[in-house]
Amino acid sequence: MSKLVENGRYAFVSLFFNGKQVDADLAPYLMSFTFNDGYSGQADDITIQLDDREGQWIKGWVPVIGDEIKAEIVTWHWEKQGEKKKLPCGKFYLKSFTYGGPPNVATMEASALPIDGNAAKQEKRSKSWEKVKLRTVAAEIAARAKLNLVYESSSNPSYERLDQTQQTDFEFLLGIALKEGVTLKVSGASLVLFDEEKYEAAKAAFDLELGKDNIISYSFESNSESAAYGSCEVVYTAPKTAKTAAKTIKGSYKLPKASGLPVLRVNERVDSVAEANRVAKNRLREQNKKSGKARLTLEGDTRIAAGQTLNIKGFGYFDGKYIVENATHQISASAAYTTEIQIRKVLGW
Repeated sequence: MSKLVENGRYAFVSLFFNGKQVDADLAPYLMSFTFNDGYSGQADDITIQLDDREGQWIKGWVPVIGDEIKAEIVTWHWEKQGEKKKLPCGKFYLKSFTYGGPPNVATMEASALPIDGNAAKQEKRSKSWEKVKLRTVAAEIAARAKLNLVYESSSNPSYERLDQTQQTDFEFLLGIALKEGVTLKVSGASLVLFDEEKYEAAKAAFDLELGKDNIISYSFESNSESAAYGSCEVVYTAPKTAKTAAKTIKGSYKLPKASGLPVLRVNERVDSVAEANRVAKNRLREQNKKSGKARLTLEGDTRIAAGQTLNIKGFGYFDGKYIVENATHQISASAAYTTEIQIRKVLGW
């Protein structure tokens, strides 16, 4: 499918099903294509919607759950004449196929998580680890989910004991990652763990300026419930056992200019003061990330991906450096290529 726009610009999606390029076959039927570039705890996914006026998708072209789909968005003459750009969306696996009408419409949804790895997000299990590191746990869960592990975090914390109690693998791993300030997502058949703080510190990929760039709509939010906290205190009392007496472990983290700001108090299991201090900082980050959020819809932009930082300009009070938490790219037969992004201000600490 291609979408013509003024000045000869156009965008289209290139699709491969099980290794075979199907652009020419699908072009007359493709109604819309959506690529959702997720962030913390999410898996990238795509949705393909087709006009099945000839009944092909309930006869000879019926897809099979688990089919591999590769996709990329291509633009021509988008910013200037003769310029070609690509956004590789990655590799996905068909997870659902729905059919309805009239008129006959076939919809396919595919995820970066392989079908035979679904147990990692569906099956609850119980297991205990002793004297184990985060990367070791992540590697075991990635293997069970049929994913490659991409571990980009600079830290690899150790634990005396970890207990997974009637939790899915992803639910369990995400909980640990949040405590450690590590972000995880599933993308391109890989389980990726990275330091969000490091991504925030990276140089902004580019500027988005009101009145200069092609911003279609925008929404910025500020409310009392998302007000920033100035410090966090973690307290955990380890119960008495046959070999040890009860003991209380405390940790804290305070922002440099925290005067007058509320204190976030957390009670959760930690094994040492060092771990309590890490948890305090990361719980404070999680809470304070709720402030400074915004949503923008742009003319399609192949440069944008989750995890990037951008300089937002022209919005006065809301100007600043933001990180992209989610990017949704959509091409439609009835509308131009657009990119919707959910962003938040970087914390800077």
